[in-house]
Amino acid sequence: MRNLLKSERGSSWVELALVLPFFLFMIIGVVDLGRGYTTYVALTNSAREGARWISTYPSDLSGAQTRILAEAARVHLGSADLAISLTPAQTSYNAGQSVTVQIGYDFPLTFLSTVNFVPNSLPTSIPLQAQATMRVLYDN
Repeated sequence: MRNLLKSERGSSWVELALVLPFFLFMIIGVVDLGRGYTTYVALTNSAREGARWISTYPSDLSGAQTRILAEAARVHLGSADLAISLTPAQTSYNAGQSVTVQIGYDFPLTFLSTVNFVPNSLPTSIPLQAQATMRVLYDN
């Protein structure tokens, strides 16, 4: 019996069992934040592409939306996921006028939404917003 109590063979397994959940939570959290950053970069590129399209083709708003959705599709976002707005909201723009494309997306946190013991007061999503402003180059 004394040999069993002095043995340290099982202590490393106990330490691993205590520490492993924290390491796994950290790794999953870092992966979630990496996904969020990738989504933010895609939103920024989408806003920039939309603003660039309108600055070149000031009366083709559907073309701008197509460019925005094509960039957002790189991270598997569709038109239902995004809130797209143009400022000023017009059907056509004139040369020298500034146009701002703003895109919003509610990024779901996979880690916090799947863990059951996290308090309900913690957010399960992060609102991401990106915008780009450019001047219109040509008249209609």
